[in-house]
Amino acid sequence: PNAFGFLINAKNTTALDNGSLDSWIEAIYMNPYLYLNYKENEDGTPNYFYDWIVGYGTRTRSQEINYAGHPFGPDTVAIAAGTGYTDLSGWNVSGSVLYKVHGTHGMKRNYWDQNDSNRVKDGESFNRFSPTGIPEHTLSFTVGGGYRITSNIDLSGSAIASMKWNYHNQKDVFRTDVQFALGVSWKIF
Repeated sequence: PNAFGFLINAKNTTALDNGSLDSWIEAIYMNPYLYLNYKENEDGTPNYFYDWIVGYGTRTRSQEINYAGHPFGPDTVAIAAGTGYTDLSGWNVSGSVLYKVHGTHGMKRNYWDQNDSNRVKDGESFNRFSPTGIPEHTLSFTVGGGYRITSNIDLSGSAIASMKWNYHNQKDVFRTDVQFALGVSWKIF
């Protein structure tokens, strides 16, 4: 099957009297087959989980695969935007919004399993567009901020509120989630 995706973004930074304002927007599209190309074992037998791009590490779990692409994985359409202000006196604040649609296909789905209803059949489904199946919709809002206490110590915090429709690709399942994070950064050198 064809495997393609794109990521496009734009960022603007504006200098102000007492700080700077950053704004950005990003759009992502990854089709269902990205990272999932069929490959054979050394003996010529089919290896349904062998990823052409990620390679041997996916099957054996011996390598990190984060470098291989976007963290949302295949079968995803998303758009995000955000802005932040950093003040010269040492504080900052930011916010962002994300809308993501994720289909039923993921990094380790077996497209050739004859018992899988989403399997790839000869001459069929090779050019599917994302999202496939029952799409999961996610809408997330994030706010954060920080303050530099000294030249070596920074405090930061953020909160994210997420809503998911068709959670885990299950029709009419709705979930909400709120998460908080606090951090301290101490620069030794």
